[in-house]
Amino acid sequence: TRLDACRDDPAMDANLPARIYRQLASRTQDGDDSGLRAKFRDQPLVYLADRPTGRQWVSSKDCVWGDARELFGEAFGYLKTAYPKLKDFFVETLGVKVNVDAESYAHRWLQLQDEPPPADGSRRQSVVKLYGELRRALDMQPRPQWLREFFQKAKSYTQSDTFKNPACVVVPDDGNLKRLFDGEVAFAWRPEHDAFADWQPLYKALEVRRLSECVHAELDSQTEAGHVPKDECFLTPECVQMIASWLREKERAVFD
Repeated sequence: TRLDACRDDPAMDANLPARIYRQLASRTQDGDDSGLRAKFRDQPLVYLADRPTGRQWVSSKDCVWGDARELFGEAFGYLKTAYPKLKDFFVETLGVKVNVDAESYAHRWLQLQDEPPPADGSRRQSVVKLYGELRRALDMQPRPQWLREFFQKAKSYTQSDTFKNPACVVVPDDGNLKRLFDGEVAFAWRPEHDAFADWQPLYKALEVRRLSECVHAELDSQTEAGHVPKDECFLTPECVQMIASWLREKERAVFD
């Protein structure tokens, strides 16, 4: 085809693909698509001049209409800027997605967890958007297969800007316990100004446990029975504070 020839020609006129797409769009308006959707899906026939050299030709399944470059980088080809007048051809005729969908966000999460964090700290901005999209995806009924597969592979994002196995991460739902174990365990992250409870459905799907569920306390007395010194203090100020905090949360009447 003419597009195949263009792809193989290093001296190709950069405006030629657009002219070919317009001709194809005109034909499909007359009802003749000649299997175009399958051809564009299976072969790299979409030209994008703004992509890096060697990656300027992509298939339609690797494209979206809207620009999501800020979050997805070059994971997709973005057509709106390159071909603003050909939306019907790419979206209606070739089946290109108008925007990235929930599955795309899940795929991006899996990419991020295997990438080293950028020095500028920009990964956290991406995670904010991913959190929101994945929480909305949890409301899908029934849950799609891709979502179940995602949570089998996904790691949990932490406050140290790292991704870790969910079994090694806890949700710091108790301030006193968080201070006690700070530096000892990895804490799950949440967007600024949100409560951890707002994101509990996502933590639960990732199988991240709450810190308050992982801690139990018992009195460890090394003094033999019958020989407890009467002037010995067993309750430190910190212990009193933790007991008071527990009473305030669980037994308010007793606390008051």
